[in-house]
Amino acid sequence: MGMKTDEDLRFLAFSPNVSVGVSCEGQNAADRENLADGGIEFHPPQGIPTISFPYLNQEGYRSPFVMVKFKDFSRRVVIQIECKLYAKNIDNSGTARRHGIMRFELLKD
Repeated sequence: MGMKTDEDLRFLAFSPNVSVGVSCEGQNAADRENLADGGIEFHPPQGIPTISFPYLNQEGYRSPFVMVKFKDFSRRVVIQIECKLYAKNIDNSGTARRHGIMRFELLKD
């Protein structure tokens, strides 16, 4: 299904300086403490370019991604990570259907 109408195109207000923001942190105080020393790097550092949105089942669409590097963190401790996307139309408050939120566990032997 390709984009055919002006209404579809209005969602693609792409600007090279506009991105969907991304953040990652420990889910609770202990997790945040275990991550505190090293910091987190993102690539691309500004987030996900808006050219990736919206997904409308377009032919040739490529899903956006962000690489996250956890620079240094506690060894032999499971750390629960929560990453969030930030944009006007993403409700990541935790009370909704969990749009824009991803959770995973991190362990360094």
